[in-house]
Amino acid sequence: MVGLSYRGASVSPVTAQTASKLVATRQNPTPAQQNQTTAGGLTLLQTYLFVGQINADRMEPNMTSAQLEALVMPVLTLSGVNSTGQTIATNVSSNEAAFVAGVFSKELFISDFAVASKAVDDITANLALDPAAADYVAFVLPGVSLMVYPIGLIVTGVWFLVGLGVIGWGYFERMSYRDQFRRRKATVG
Repeated sequence: MVGLSYRGASVSPVTAQTASKLVATRQNPTPAQQNQTTAGGLTLLQTYLFVGQINADRMEPNMTSAQLEALVMPVLTLSGVNSTGQTIATNVSSNEAAFVAGVFSKELFISDFAVASKAVDDITANLALDPAAADYVAFVLPGVSLMVYPIGLIVTGVWFLVGLGVIGWGYFERMSYRDQFRRRKATVG
């Protein structure tokens, strides 16, 4: 059994004929197309058609697409009976659900963690399929970039400049003393 509810909208089921009248631009699948096997070997078993409206009390001015999508993202509940006769149910995570038609079908809102996790899964899958693919995995050489603010480098740089200034001033004073000594030696001698 599949249960469907919405946190920020109210919906009601409609028939395919009513939906085709309401949405003239969308082509509804015919019964022959509904049981069609896709390229991945999956068979479409059932189609649900709903018409609804976002609850007015949940609407705010200047809402982003992500906020609107959160209001119309369904909460899918899968339930069944186990071997002992007990009814068990679970919710499908909204991170695993996506819109396949409509305004939100072209947009993808996922967290940074999900993006990183998908990248790791892709690399792991490629390595499992082809061990030679390890040559194509990006490698970051540690120690070639500064990961923290370089306070020690700044302190050492200041001490270096102060030392260079003292040594330069001492060299200049020594040169001027040498010139004075040579002038005095020339006048005496």
